[in-house]
Amino acid sequence: MKKGKEEVVNSPSFRRLLSLRWTVATVLLLVVMVVYYTFVALAGGPRQLLSPVVDKLPSLWFWLGVAVIIIGLAATAIYVFWANLVYDPMAEKLAKEVEE
Repeated sequence: MKKGKEEVVNSPSFRRLLSLRWTVATVLLLVVMVVYYTFVALAGGPRQLLSPVVDKLPSLWFWLGVAVIIIGLAATAIYVFWANLVYDPMAEKLAKEVEE
C-alpha cells in the first residue's frame, strides 16, 4: 500500500534528504556569492591595486575574472556529482519506501 503525502513529508528520511540538499546547495551558493561579490568589491576599489601590466601580460583582473568563472563551474560540477552519487540514490530509496 502506498503511503500518504503527509506520511512521506513527515518521515525522518524525507526530512533528512531535504535538509542535506539544502545544506549542500547553501554552502555552494555562499562560496560562489563570496567569490563573486569579492571580485565586484575589488573592482570598485583602487585601480592601481590590480591593474598593473608587466611585460605585456594580461592584468590581474583578467586572471581574477577567469578564477570567478572557474569557481562557478566547479561549484556546479560539485553539485552535479554530489546529486548523482548521493542525492539520487537517497531519493530512489525514499521512493521505494513510499511505494511499499
